[in-house]
Amino acid sequence: MGGRTIRMGIRMTPLDTALVAAQATTILVGTYLTTLARRAGRRTGASSLRSLAVGFACITLGAAIAGVVLGLAPTAAALGFSAQAAATAAGLVVIAVALRKTADPA
Repeated sequence: MGGRTIRMGIRMTPLDTALVAAQATTILVGTYLTTLARRAGRRTGASSLRSLAVGFACITLGAAIAGVVLGLAPTAAALGFSAQAAATAAGLVVIAVALRKTADPA
């Protein structure tokens, strides 16, 4: 990702550091939100909350996949970010459907 290889490893640019921090934050917060939504869905039995958990999990998984791809093959950045974008889009669709189910009484 633009970093230069040095004897002890990879020197990260400030942009690389910001990207790693953003991905790590997405994974940590996404995991937390997924867990909260899953627990709430179990506690209440509401399918919309379980769907919300699935949506958050998709977004979180996309960030993790992008991180793995970029870590293993930095030259495949387009592939990593494409996978993340697709997972984010899918997660947002699932979240929208979950929220729509909650807004429309059955």
